[in-house]
Amino acid sequence: MSYQPDHNERIKVALYIKQIVGGRQTVILANLPTVMSLWKKVRIRHGGDSIRTNSATRISAKQRNASYIRVNRVNGTLQVIQLVQYGRLEKILVCPLSNNTQWLGLAGKTLLLALIKPCQTGGRDATKEETRYSRNLASIITDLRNVKGVVGRVESRGEWTIIDRRNSFAKPAFDGAGYITDESEAA
Repeated sequence: MSYQPDHNERIKVALYIKQIVGGRQTVILANLPTVMSLWKKVRIRHGGDSIRTNSATRISAKQRNASYIRVNRVNGTLQVIQLVQYGRLEKILVCPLSNNTQWLGLAGKTLLLALIKPCQTGGRDATKEETRYSRNLASIITDLRNVKGVVGRVESRGEWTIIDRRNSFAKPAFDGAGYITDESEAA
């Protein structure tokens, strides 16, 4: 689907590309394509999650909201810091770059970009500790490869708790107390 990003989205794309290749944001912005493809869903390779953008998600009893995601990003050049973020996947933009030399190593390549509205979690990792949020931050652009999978959320008292199943920290446990199962009926 062809899509014309609005001015704010184009600025966010330019800021992201500036972090990679350097240069002036105004020059990058002037050379970005005005029309990009827009994807509404993607599947992570090798049996990974199917992820839908917020606009492609229809909340119903048969379908879960698969637009909330885990994002791992790397910050810094001298000291690499792995950042874990959670957020709502708003859009997936397909951004083809020209062969212009300003793009350096990205010249002639196509970028798959994720527009994400991050949850304000204070950098906590839901695979290691309870992670809650009640607000979202301003949207950002990152490489789609930084999206690691779908996460669940549970709302209680105006806050959302993130369920990230990538580790044993948030595994549900059921003891069967108070529930009738096939095994208990047979006894």
